[in-house]
Amino acid sequence: MKISCDVIGDLLPLYAEEMASQDSAVLVADHVRECEVCRRRLDSMRQPVAIPRESVPEEMRNIGKRLLQRTVLLVMAMVFFATTVVTWTFAVLSLRSVPVPLESSVLGVRQENGKVLVEMRVTGYLSWWDQWDYRYDTEVGGKIACLSVNRRLWDVLFQGETPVKTYEVPVMDAYSIWFFTGSEAECIYGDETAAPKPDVNPVLWTALSAGAVCLLLFFLTGWKWLRIAVLFAGNLLLADFAMTGFAWSNNWYSGLGFIWMIYLFMALLMTCSQCLAWALWKDRNRI
Repeated sequence: MKISCDVIGDLLPLYAEEMASQDSAVLVADHVRECEVCRRRLDSMRQPVAIPRESVPEEMRNIGKRLLQRTVLLVMAMVFFATTVVTWTFAVLSLRSVPVPLESSVLGVRQENGKVLVEMRVTGYLSWWDQWDYRYDTEVGGKIACLSVNRRLWDVLFQGETPVKTYEVPVMDAYSIWFFTGSEAECIYGDETAAPKPDVNPVLWTALSAGAVCLLLFFLTGWKWLRIAVLFAGNLLLADFAMTGFAWSNNWYSGLGFIWMIYLFMALLMTCSQCLAWALWKDRNRI
């Protein structure tokens, strides 16, 4: 009995995989020797089939990228936050000044050979600067000497008593001498009406001016990067307050360039930490 190609076609997959029974295999083998069509079908079934690689859906790839970005962002935020905390702590403890009271610092004032000498008991570091007083309505005028003694916050908190040094400060031709304790000043010699004028705090006024200008430009233009500039100016003000309490001239004993370097670095670290924290907060619900 001749077997139709349809019946053989049902058995070909089993025969090609060598899963057919012995009788069925003999039947198929006899048929394909005589039938060209079924023989080609069998050959095609025995050809290796290339299984296409399963492609990763686009959405899954985006999830992987976002998770990687979030991980990198989190690591950067942690590094900047730790660096900010360490830097600010070190700067405040090492450079923040604590004024020493007048009664603990000034031992006496005397004149000698036409010079005014101020005998100082210094338990920290001595700051000494001059101002000029010009009074056009009277004949009085000249140099005003300003003195202050400060200790670093680190010394106050952890070192206790520091070595005491005694100095005789030659104030020379100053007709009025003032001693500063933070934001207050007291006359210790000469004309008490010649009060020194408060010095301009360059950090304070630069930060206020720059912040106001950037804020105005932001409202006029809508440029988003100006918000970071305003934030940087605010952090500069915060650094000034943390370091000196805005009493800049009474606390610093180094050059202006050194001050700016410290302030800018502190404000930059704080701004980067805040921006990274804000980016993490916005990205909290994105997967």
